Amino acid sequence: MDTRNEQNKILLFPERLDAANSPKYLEQYMKIVDALPKDTALIGDLSETNYLSSSGLRLVLTIAKKRPDLRLIHVLPKVYDVLDMTGLAKKVRVERQIIKIDPITTEPIACGSNGEVYVIENDIIVKMFSDKTTEEEIYEEWRNAKIALTLGVPSAICYSIVTDGERLGIMFERMETTSLASLIYADYDNFDDYAQRFAALLKEMHEICDPLHELHSVQEAFTALIEKAEYLSNEEREKMNAFLEAVPERDNVVHGDFHPNNIGEVFGELILLDMAEIGYGNPVFDFIASYYDLVLSGATVGKEHPEVTKRFFGLEVAELAKLWNILMAQYFADADDEKKQFFQETINWMLGFKLLLFPVLHPNHPNETHERWIRLGKERFIDHFEELMQRIPEIDQMIAGALGNH
Repeated sequence: MDTRNEQNKILLFPERLDAANSPKYLEQYMKIVDALPKDTALIGDLSETNYLSSSGLRLVLTIAKKRPDLRLIHVLPKVYDVLDMTGLAKKVRVERQIIKIDPITTEPIACGSNGEVYVIENDIIVKMFSDKTTEEEIYEEWRNAKIALTLGVPSAICYSIVTDGERLGIMFERMETTSLASLIYADYDNFDDYAQRFAALLKEMHEICDPLHELHSVQEAFTALIEKAEYLSNEEREKMNAFLEAVPERDNVVHGDFHPNNIGEVFGELILLDMAEIGYGNPVFDFIASYYDLVLSGATVGKEHPEVTKRFFGLEVAELAKLWNILMAQYFADADDEKKQFFQETINWMLGFKLLLFPVLHPNHPNETHERWIRLGKERFIDHFEELMQRIPEIDQMIAGALGNH
């Protein structure tokens, strides 16, 4: 992330901040902060700082009270541990110093749309991101992974942000397999068991809440995307915002991209991977995303056609649909077939809401793909808008009932 432009003001912290020098630096920094325009970002550079006493921590807290947008960068691991232990890392945005690793010469064990995964030690892997992913997005995924783990979400242990001199990456614990999809492929006789564990994982995650809203709001993220969708008419934009307002806001953890390639296994436990989109909100948004990946992508759009979907997941389109059906059966175990059909039909319409935002989410796809997404989005969401809005309370109650929190 470039911190050198005129919209940033950098405070270069000293090697030590202790009782002897903290008052002097606080006076100096507060003069700068008081004179700083509100539209100028305030950044504390701790690349040289290797010690923070309680006085130094108080200095950080005092500045943060004046400027809640304060961001600390290049924080050394031992200084980060102090900030984290005292809780300041939750109050102030902290970005750890990027650790340099040797150039990677091995082949990746997994590839995704935004990078590759490599083994660098027996029990350590690193996800190296493509140049399409910004430093801001990488830090966000790193931060999300740490918060998710502390909330109790079954997820990989996340270590540091690293660089091999060319790309940035995140270091994680090594998993026993690259994905749930590969587990299923290698042990197909146990498909139903894996599918049931897949469903149980989604439900377990949704039962976890983020009451302090440490993660981002899923609904707010969608609101921002709607603003960027310049191809929408005013009426279409109004309907999409009305839909978001009608979906009850909840504190449940929502992954945002729940499919078998984003699930691994450690010590026999399924865990979630790829925390780029994880947030808090209504679990209905996970059903929308999963319905697209498991049902729609291989049928008509998204991965473009069944063969591409099969290459992406390593599973047949019919097998992905079966995974969805088992997910529905287990998640809504107490619902009858009519209710499940009602739910799936409504999710299909709700998917149109997200399809209308795909050109913003995937701007590098061809225009003809964007046009197809928009057309399918209108057919689902816009054409069924009135009935869809009437169904929202019942859909929400079905999910709440399945989670035991009516």
